[in-house]
Amino acid sequence: MDNKQPIKYFCILGNNPTLSLAEISAVLPSVNKGKLITGQVFIFETLKKIDPKTLIKNIGGIIKIGIIEKEIADNNFFSFIKPMLKPESGKYKFGFSCYGQKKLNIKPLAMDIKKYLKEKGVNSRWVTSREPALSSVVVEQNKLTTKGMEIIIISNNNKYSI
Repeated sequence: MDNKQPIKYFCILGNNPTLSLAEISAVLPSVNKGKLITGQVFIFETLKKIDPKTLIKNIGGIIKIGIIEKEIADNNFFSFIKPMLKPESGKYKFGFSCYGQKKLNIKPLAMDIKKYLKEKGVNSRWVTSREPALSSVVVEQNKLTTKGMEIIIISNNNKYSI
């Protein structure tokens, strides 16, 4: 018997969340335990590993998709995010997208990351936006998925998913 643990994913839904959810269930029949948060964020589990880069090309109604790496009860994000920072040569770019129920002040976190990277001898740039979430265009133009990192924080009740 296979005792695989389910993997948690999130999807940021497009302008028509109902259609986006229908697309997800049509393309991913193995999805279970799905939960819609604030009408824009869908969190689900599946035993089958999904390639987010492939999936986003197949589902037009999804703006972003990714793996939930950690769920925490407090907002001490830096201790969790620090080991995920893997800068290579050149300037390391990072940005935040915040979704969910709580408005977050991420400036202190961004300054901690910049300080940490500077101590490692890495130049960095914090990519920002007027909105709490970076648009997919901003993420793509700044190459956050290839030469940096977009950190997505989803607040739901008293939990944060990263």
